[in-house]
Amino acid sequence: MHIGNIITDGQRDLWIDVGDFAYGVPEWDLGMMYYSAYFISAQRADSIFHLDNATLRAHWDAFAPVYYGTDSREVLDAEVKKLQPYIAAKLAFVISTNRCFLNSIYISFYCCPIKI
Repeated sequence: MHIGNIITDGQRDLWIDVGDFAYGVPEWDLGMMYYSAYFISAQRADSIFHLDNATLRAHWDAFAPVYYGTDSREVLDAEVKKLQPYIAAKLAFVISTNRCFLNSIYISFYCCPIKI
């Protein structure tokens, strides 16, 4: 999922290039999309997506209600809670495969430092 995969004509938003959803559990991508929208540093957001944090959040906030079929904050929050194990497992995988930087008691993943 990448914000560049949104096409709009001003009245409709079309989500393209989501074919990978058909090949696995979508929660992996959804979890990283949510995590990127709310937890990566401004520097990482710019480096990876060429966007600021507010735009990434707006992307998630526009996508989630369409994907989950609801505007209910309670339902959307419950769906995000379901993503947490996927986010945690993905972070653990990235850490265990040394695709991150270890810096004393901070772990820098594809995002901002997380205090452990």
